[in-house]
Amino acid sequence: MSKAGNKRAIKIGKYISGLRGEKYTQAKLAALVDERLKKTDGDSLCANTVSEWERGNSIPSLEHIKALADIFGKTMAEIWEGEDLNADFYDKYITADSGWWNKYETNELFEIKNSQAVLIRKRIQVLIKKRLSSDLTGKEGKEFEFLFRHFFEVSDYGWEYIDADIEDKYNAFIFAFYKKNREIKDCTENEKYWEVRKLLTEGNDLFFAQQRICDMERSENTVKWFEVLEDWQKDYLLMSFSEQLPLDAEIEKYYCMDLEEYERENGEYDKDRIIKDCIRKIILKGACLNTSFLRHKKKVVKERRIIDRMEELYELCLKPLEIIVAGDNESAVYRIENNAKNRFLVRYYHSLRSAHKRHYSLPKEYDEAEELYKWFNENETVPDSTYEEIAKKIGADTNKKRKYWVDKVKKFSNIDETFAEMKNKEIEVKNGVRELQELLHKLQMGEKIYDEVTYEKVGAEMSLYDYAEEIKNDMNFAEYNAHRDKNKTKDLLKDLDILSFEEIKEKYFNVGSEANEYK
Repeated sequence: MSKAGNKRAIKIGKYISGLRGEKYTQAKLAALVDERLKKTDGDSLCANTVSEWERGNSIPSLEHIKALADIFGKTMAEIWEGEDLNADFYDKYITADSGWWNKYETNELFEIKNSQAVLIRKRIQVLIKKRLSSDLTGKEGKEFEFLFRHFFEVSDYGWEYIDADIEDKYNAFIFAFYKKNREIKDCTENEKYWEVRKLLTEGNDLFFAQQRICDMERSENTVKWFEVLEDWQKDYLLMSFSEQLPLDAEIEKYYCMDLEEYERENGEYDKDRIIKDCIRKIILKGACLNTSFLRHKKKVVKERRIIDRMEELYELCLKPLEIIVAGDNESAVYRIENNAKNRFLVRYYHSLRSAHKRHYSLPKEYDEAEELYKWFNENETVPDSTYEEIAKKIGADTNKKRKYWVDKVKKFSNIDETFAEMKNKEIEVKNGVRELQELLHKLQMGEKIYDEVTYEKVGAEMSLYDYAEEIKNDMNFAEYNAHRDKNKTKDLLKDLDILSFEEIKEKYFNVGSEANEYK
């Protein structure tokens, strides 16, 4: 046993001896350990082994440490550290208190939360690395447990390392940590940290959402928070632009204030500039293109009966539509032809009429279904004349810049979304009729089965962050670094001054499809 190992063994031994005291004999303690581990006579612990522990000649195994922790009402960490760990760190880590925000002024909360996130992330990194390279002191061990219990959880990956019945999450992490540490004993320090960091995942207080990138311009603490993220988290945030945008870049969707008010307070709204500025900020702070975090689309080929697909298309495109007509005593159901005009009357008319009527009375000409149907067919997008009519009804000043009063209209009415949804449904019907004719021809030629090809986004059932974390956990440190394209990231940084975001997205964040087919 090394000198450091001998010191730990002596410390653990004294701690076990003190806990045992007059309460148990060494033989009784050995029996209690066996009882918890369900050991048979041939594999039982003896009093001599307990004596060896207490004299510092040997160290209990992980399963024995767990059993001792259960017997003495301690944590596994306390047995391993050889001392009680009950320090109070609430003064330093104030957000550990669930009601911390009640103790400060509202205008202080944002910066306090940010600065605490920086403090916690930096400290946990230091403690993990120290735990890997040497022993933590008793105080550091207490601090590590405090941080884990308040701000972290065992990851799904970490639970795969736990084959014992451990309910306490910190004990579970310690169990997984020592088991993992044995696996990686020959790795470099960076490789060890990478592997152990997979065992835990952060709570909401430490989660750096994409929107916080916009806050980096307004808060130095937010910049520091981003800087102490793990490299893979920075990469994930860069790749997240393939699927979503910060709220600041979509004020038409999420902001309570209208565009005119926004520009009065923040200057001209330039969606493209906001997005590209966010990308630039995080690249300059260490984010790197990493295509492993893109949710690719996989090609799925599935054999289907032609008749089954034809039945689906019949329901969509040809099956007679049902309308209910209320009578004096009872309602009657009528079936009418499934054509474009009847679909409009049955499926679209009331939704579009409602969109027109939202927050104001309907102009007389739109009370007639014929007029609304004509309007729907003659336009591919909502025309300015419709926006102007709605603007008058809600009192928007059309003498101001068009972008201001149109923004007000869109915030008061869902006419755009409703119109686009109905148009897309009609396109689906037209495509369905064409597919139905093709399948009918195949059926007439004697075919019964066809290949249905779809493209499904990989990991669509989980959040993008969870997907990135799962992908990261499947890679070792070398594989992760091999996926980081630093040269292409430099090219992206240059192109931010030349290309639009849509062009950037197409060039650098193009999801594409996987080559493999799944049958």
